[in-house]
Amino acid sequence: GVTGSVLHIDRFGNAITNISAELLVGRTIAGVSAGECEIDRISDTYGDLRAGDAVGMIGSQDTLEIGVNGGSASDQLEIKRGMDVVVRWDTD
Repeated sequence: GVTGSVLHIDRFGNAITNISAELLVGRTIAGVSAGECEIDRISDTYGDLRAGDAVGMIGSQDTLEIGVNGGSASDQLEIKRGMDVVVRWDTD
């Protein structure tokens, strides 16, 4: 997998990481973790999830973001700037 960190929290509470979308292309993601937060996939849109679900997605800066559908990842998942983020590949 790959390890990065949270660069900043945007005004919606999304955690913007330094993990480039390029690193994720062609990979099957087994999970994303940041602190106590565990996400089992990266989604294309918030519409793929129920309200309140945590999500990993590629944001407008072409980097991995962690968010909460209809909420704040920073508040609800206690994700903070500087926190490590780990993306694990599915090796099957």
